[in-house]
Amino acid sequence: MAHITFESHEEYREFGLELAKDYKDFIPEHLSPDDKASMAIVINNAFEQVAKTAKVEREKVLESFLGGKSVICESNTTADLPAFDLNYLGMVTYVYQNLSAFEIVHVRGLNAPEGKIFYRKPVMDSTKGYLKPGTELAATNTNNKYHPYVAADLVVDDPSLGTGDGTKKAFSATLQYKPVIPGTVTVIAGTVVGKDDGSGNISGDGVSGSINYSTGQISVEFSTAPASGEVVRTTYRYDQESNSYAEIKFKYGSEQVKVMSRKIGTSWTSEFEEDVQAYFGISIESDMVSAMSQQAIFETEAKIHLEIYALAQASGAKATWSVTPPNGVSDKDHMFLLKKAINQVDAAIAKQLGYIPVGNRFILCGTDALAHIGDLEGFEGNTDVKGNVGSARVGTLNKKYIVYYNPQLPDNAAVVGIKPADPLLMGVGYFPYKFEISPAVPDIVDGKVDPFKKRKALRSREAFKAVNERLYGLVTITE
Repeated sequence: MAHITFESHEEYREFGLELAKDYKDFIPEHLSPDDKASMAIVINNAFEQVAKTAKVEREKVLESFLGGKSVICESNTTADLPAFDLNYLGMVTYVYQNLSAFEIVHVRGLNAPEGKIFYRKPVMDSTKGYLKPGTELAATNTNNKYHPYVAADLVVDDPSLGTGDGTKKAFSATLQYKPVIPGTVTVIAGTVVGKDDGSGNISGDGVSGSINYSTGQISVEFSTAPASGEVVRTTYRYDQESNSYAEIKFKYGSEQVKVMSRKIGTSWTSEFEEDVQAYFGISIESDMVSAMSQQAIFETEAKIHLEIYALAQASGAKATWSVTPPNGVSDKDHMFLLKKAINQVDAAIAKQLGYIPVGNRFILCGTDALAHIGDLEGFEGNTDVKGNVGSARVGTLNKKYIVYYNPQLPDNAAVVGIKPADPLLMGVGYFPYKFEISPAVPDIVDGKVDPFKKRKALRSREAFKAVNERLYGLVTITE
């Protein structure tokens, strides 16, 4: 496949879904269109690699693989492509079907060692109160909340009437939007609050003033001067029919990612190969491929889960739960407190995002955390545990959270996270490129080729990227 530069996520998805038609036998139906597109690109990389080695068309490789046959090489029609290539294709389709990544992070297959990832952010394109052009609406403000009033007739802090110096008592300004709706004006300086009476008069405990609803001119005077550095703020509603509305624009961004390589090799003697075949009926080469593939999967899963854990550690969404019940608290109520801690972190994630995204909610558990979460009412364990070496999808909690176990995580950690359905709201991204297995070749011993000792190696090339760390939180289990 020639290197194609995608200029938008839509281009990437359309390209991948077209490829997916050829690989429908390898791609699970339950995957989203975006994940199907990603898997199709990665699988296509594998088939094209084999086609290049065999000097035949990709369609020939696909036909042969689906028929369980070897691929006839162009150079010698009586010779088959070495079995490692078909074995390799099988491992690729297995690896990418079973990664937990598809449920917890966004996966984007790359068709070159470098590629683009895409994201979307809403930003202000006009001024409204303290919201200025370029303000990212999905960013947290000083109240740790999403900006909730862009489209409303409500204006917050427009403008500040000034900043106290400990001496000044009188403040005035002209509000940006008018006419102002009577009865909606609030002036705040610290704990002092004044409100209008609908007739143009502003009063409160320690403040008085006036507001001209038509011109937006507002003046207030405090009994005690606001403290130095204290901002005098104004909130009000206005007549939208007489004003231009606030403007936002959606910033579509992209970043380059570059793959890294993982390599692992193994060797064996001809005698060992013969003995394993004789005693156990096992093909040593196939078994070595399987073992190395599992190691590659293990490291990929661990990298993804530990990346999410690191982001959760840095998150503001945190809670703790002690294994020791407080005095007077029953075991049942104590376990309920663990469930409450998980839900608190989930709610804190929504708070630091400022919205509740639609998508998969999940929990990544260390060993001790799983032992306790597995005892919770509402936990349903899988009778058929799915997963790869290093992690397992062990069940669900309250039909809301997918629960994964990875012993590489700290024992006391329960990471709560969300994978948004919208791929442009990506949290952590995993970007596989190629998963390659070498043929079995004679090993080099003491600088000489040893025909009775074989060597085989595996290489995976992939990239990882943290885009939105606010999708994760952490429950820590304490003693």
